[in-house]
Amino acid sequence: MHLDQVRKRFTALTSTVYLLNAGACETELRETENRLSLQFPAPVRTFWTFMNGLSVDDPPFEVLPLSKFSVDAGALVFARCNAEVRVAFDTRVANEAGEWSVINADTGYRITYTMASFWSVHMWTWILKRRPIWFDVHSIDSALNRR
Repeated sequence: MHLDQVRKRFTALTSTVYLLNAGACETELRETENRLSLQFPAPVRTFWTFMNGLSVDDPPFEVLPLSKFSVDAGALVFARCNAEVRVAFDTRVANEAGEWSVINADTGYRITYTMASFWSVHMWTWILKRRPIWFDVHSIDSALNRR
């Protein structure tokens, strides 16, 4: 899914209340990188250039604007699911795809390897199907640790 399809997909959801922010400019991206002492991989830059934040009322989902980014023990928190689950990039090392893995910031559970997978599959799994993406829903042990 290309990013322009994200907007089209939201437009088609007539019963969903959402807000897509305008994209960030290059200056905002550089200032955020400097503030966090990080250099964003290209897919991260592309996503936030397209939209600098997103919020959905039900189910609760938010992709944070750059101004709200924070790093906690190598986890760059960039989204929240279900109001309290912090979704983050693992900035400590590039993964097999050459990107930062998308993880549950509190448990370390890897949601996906790429930002493209997050925006094209995983966020829709939560928004449309209301299936949690922040733990392995097929594991009994994970079910005991959900938020």
